Amino acid sequence: MIKIAIFVILICMAISSLRGSDLNGKFGFYYRPVNHITWSSKLCENQTLAQSYLNNTRQLITTFETNGSYTQVLQKRAQAIAYFKNNNNTVLLSSNCSQFFIGLKNARKLDAQALLQQRIYEENAARLYKRILQSLLGFRFFIYDDF
Repeated sequence: MIKIAIFVILICMAISSLRGSDLNGKFGFYYRPVNHITWSSKLCENQTLAQSYLNNTRQLITTFETNGSYTQVLQKRAQAIAYFKNNNNTVLLSSNCSQFFIGLKNARKLDAQALLQQRIYEENAARLYKRILQSLLGFRFFIYDDF
């Protein structure tokens, strides 16, 4: 029975290692063989579509900015939103579409890094808060209260 469990674990590890862990796929930038097309490369094939994408995205951002319910959504995507709103990137989209999407991918990576750092800060704050209770009560126990 143990041999079967170990075998299954090894198979799962092998499969997961083949998949890789690159975040690029989350944003539509997977490496694909030549015969597969990503959404970004499809937009770059047609300048009108690419410009419509940028205009519609900017319009959506403006809609979100006028609705206070989307404040946190916008904050979590600050770099990408700044990238979309930058007029220099409009020119870049027209002149070098693939470079525009590389820049967008990089802006989204910066947003992801900022979110990760924020999560680290939040976990640290919760840990320090729980430490206060533990030091006052003099023993360790599960604390379901959060800072």
